[in-house]
Amino acid sequence: MINDILQLANTSGILITMDNNSRPRTWHDKLTNVRGRKLEEFLITQQLFIWNEESDTKTFQSSRGSSNIDLTISNYKLLKGV
Repeated sequence: MINDILQLANTSGILITMDNNSRPRTWHDKLTNVRGRKLEEFLITQQLFIWNEESDTKTFQSSRGSSNIDLTISNYKLLKGV
C-alpha cells in the first residue's frame, strides 16, 4: 500500500507522519530494534528523508520506558521545495 502511495506521489512532494512502533537510532532513539532496522532499510531504498530532530522530549512515554516512535518523512521533491 505504501509503495502505491509513493508511486502516485513520484512527481510531487509527499509528507508522511506515522506512529511506527519501531526503534532506531536514526531518529534519535537510544537503541535500534529489528523493526527499526527494517524501516530504516525501507526508507533508504525508497529515498525517503527523516524530518525528526533530536530532542530530550520523547514521543512515547509509559511506565515501561520512553522512545521516539513517531516519525515524519518526505520524499526528495518535498525536501527540495522547503
